[in-house]
Amino acid sequence: PLVQARLGALDAPEKQGHLVRVVAPHIGDRGGPVDVVEVAALRAPMRARAAQLESPAREGLAQGLQVLHALLARRAGRARSERREVDGLAHQALQHPGELGLGHGVPTDPVLGGFADGEPRDVLAVDVLDLPVGVGLAEPGGALGYGHRQPDLPSGQAPEHPAFARRPGPSSCPVTRLRPHLTASAASVEGGARCSSTQAAGSRAASRGETGESMTTFGERLRQLMADRQISQRNLAGLVPCNAGYLSRVANDLKLPSEELAARLDEVLDAGGTLAALRPERRTPAVEEALRLAAWLEETNVGDGAVGYLETATRRLVYDYPRRPPLAVLREAQALQARIVDTLRGGRQRIAQTQALLGISAELFAPINLLAGDVGRYALADAYGYAAWTCAQEADSDTARALVLCAQSKTARWEARHAEAADLARRGFEVAPAGGRGRILLAVCEATALQSRGDIPGAREAMRRAEQARDEHSAADEGADAWGCTRARQCAYALQVDLGAHDPRAMLRSAAEADDAWADGDQWVYGTWAQIRIGAALAHVMTGDPEGAAAELDEVFDLGSEYRVVTIIGRMSEIGRRLGHRRYKGDSRATELREKIRAFQSGSLEHKALTAPEVP
Repeated sequence: PLVQARLGALDAPEKQGHLVRVVAPHIGDRGGPVDVVEVAALRAPMRARAAQLESPAREGLAQGLQVLHALLARRAGRARSERREVDGLAHQALQHPGELGLGHGVPTDPVLGGFADGEPRDVLAVDVLDLPVGVGLAEPGGALGYGHRQPDLPSGQAPEHPAFARRPGPSSCPVTRLRPHLTASAASVEGGARCSSTQAAGSRAASRGETGESMTTFGERLRQLMADRQISQRNLAGLVPCNAGYLSRVANDLKLPSEELAARLDEVLDAGGTLAALRPERRTPAVEEALRLAAWLEETNVGDGAVGYLETATRRLVYDYPRRPPLAVLREAQALQARIVDTLRGGRQRIAQTQALLGISAELFAPINLLAGDVGRYALADAYGYAAWTCAQEADSDTARALVLCAQSKTARWEARHAEAADLARRGFEVAPAGGRGRILLAVCEATALQSRGDIPGAREAMRRAEQARDEHSAADEGADAWGCTRARQCAYALQVDLGAHDPRAMLRSAAEADDAWADGDQWVYGTWAQIRIGAALAHVMTGDPEGAAAELDEVFDLGSEYRVVTIIGRMSEIGRRLGHRRYKGDSRATELREKIRAFQSGSLEHKALTAPEVP
């Protein structure tokens, strides 16, 4: 996990040539043999990142090899003079394409050779680039060897390349040659010198490898037959046929072969049934189960970069909500939501990725809820609100819960469910993290719902909570998006409370404060601006000034039909209703203004068809 975490933390430019650097400190910290399960678990992430490397990475890889070699040499007590050979090997790696291998060493292994004390040892190498070097460390003997890949050779014939060298460790074995276990395309080097059977440390390896004692496992018998038939692992994989990497794991008893594969290997190697008979009846060994669990946990149908993109795209739509035509934003949001749903349902992700996707879904469903309400699709808004809340609960995100409750509160208020709207907003305010997104907006939403019920004292108390939340959060952090509550937007909600209190002078003061906020640099958005102008017009109508109302609405009438959301249309209806009061009977100015309002309302988005499906 430590190695994989370090690999995952690397940015793309840093991945070139630095993978060996990442692995080396992990080995050095352990101070012991590398467990084969850990080594095998590194294969997939190493290969995935190796695929991204290009030739410029080789210089970095050579430096990484030097770091790794120096580390292993220092632990085994090497002399400084021998470092020159390490440098030479690294330089050589740049000149000849080949492969590094990864494997598990056992006595009499025809590919790896024997070890000084005859005990199985882990062999470390890194399957990173197409380079011709194998590196291994045998613990606790400390035997360190280097191998250069050679063409297929008959068994027993020594390779000609001088890179095979003796690196004696603390053991007394006069010749210890550690060979790399290469990957599928390079596992053709066979044979290798072993310690004399007279050496105590190597006697067990020699006795088993040289006396012909029968093998006890499927993998051991398979390796013996490969050596006897003088066939390389790569060539054998081609004859079966099967994946060479899979065959390598079978040969090292890391993978249980299927009955069909065991029978085919027996047939190709002309083993007369002796090889197939060694296939164990048990399903999988504990090591295989552990590797399978690790592989299952790492399976994913989405990369971390894709998750980050979806999160950014969602934030962009939240920013666009008060700026672009609602139907256009709704279509884009629904398309993005469909992509996230396809990802969630079309495969499996790592647990953290699934949780992140659910959190993104909640924060995307919530503004879709708002947008559906803006265009009068309240049933659709309710459905998205339910989906948003479910995702927020599964993601276990208080921020997402607060935003969803805010959206649901607005839907309830649009449908005149004022008590429920106030309750939802208050719950959202209480669950939202201090200084979190949407907290100020939740407080003013509660205030508006309460004034609609006639609870003006409760509404003013909610507005005070909004002011307190603004002081805690800093107004500079409140942007004009779906969940932000700028000073001007807060004034629009305060104006609604003043309307409920039947205080036109206070309404005009709130409108003036909004104008001051925009003059001071508050972000301007059409929805807040229209609400302020309509609120000021209402105040003029309440005081018997239809001309003042007409002046406030003059620019609002120019608002394009693609921006005429139901909240703006609803406020216009309130003005038209008040202009129909008997005090304006016979007033031509009031009559003309009512006609303009009716024409404006005819372009409401509520009457426009949705091109996107209305069922989430």
